[in-house]
Amino acid sequence: MDDGACGSNAGRMSREPCQRRAPDGRVIVREQDVTLPIFNVNRVMRSCLPSTCLVSNDAKQLVQQCVGEFIGFVTSEACEYVMVDQRKTMTGDDVLDAMGRLGFDDYRDQVHTLLLEYRLATKGTVVGSLRRGGTFRTQQNARLLAADQASAHTQ
Repeated sequence: MDDGACGSNAGRMSREPCQRRAPDGRVIVREQDVTLPIFNVNRVMRSCLPSTCLVSNDAKQLVQQCVGEFIGFVTSEACEYVMVDQRKTMTGDDVLDAMGRLGFDDYRDQVHTLLLEYRLATKGTVVGSLRRGGTFRTQQNARLLAADQASAHTQ
């Protein structure tokens, strides 16, 4: 089993196993393993602010820690249900369900729309962002998205 050492990946999100197991079999991930690169956090923060605003290093680090904590919180909730179902792969739908169980219903709907956009874009069926007036290559794909969105609102 891994002793928890991460080597050069400390402080970055990593796809490599960087974890330890508790005696009861749960996976323990150190806090530093779920931090986003500070450059990306800064870029997102600056995109939401007027160009004349400056962002202090303390603010960047605080948002970086909060985002990492949020990701870990939602992911651990989703992971519990994946393990109960005896599956090895967590899906986007698992994360959406976890957000709903944790009370993030307002954000869940927006993230669901982004997940649908991502799924369509990775299948090569959407040109541009749906939120920015993107168009579909086929009417069938438009019907599929409408059906998915309708079923999401009825749940």
